[in-house]
Amino acid sequence: MATTPKKVISVLPLENGDRLSRCEFERRYQAMPHLRKAELVEGVVYIMASPLRIKSHGEPHGNLIGWLWNRTYALSKFIMMCINDLEV
Repeated sequence: MATTPKKVISVLPLENGDRLSRCEFERRYQAMPHLRKAELVEGVVYIMASPLRIKSHGEPHGNLIGWLWNRTYALSKFIMMCINDLEV
């Protein structure tokens, strides 16, 4: 007895910046249970970053920025800049 192959319907994942209809957005969002938060604003998908923790990110980041700031001040006779949270 021959069996017919089942149709596999794959859903494309949501990506930041996708332009989708509300219906398509909801279909893709429901297909991604691991995704905690995504929004559709005027047809554009925005996926929110996961929150950061104080001990594993915030405190070490603050210490690093403080250290860099002190180094920048101490070495101000040279051209040195301290830049934080820059996006390209």
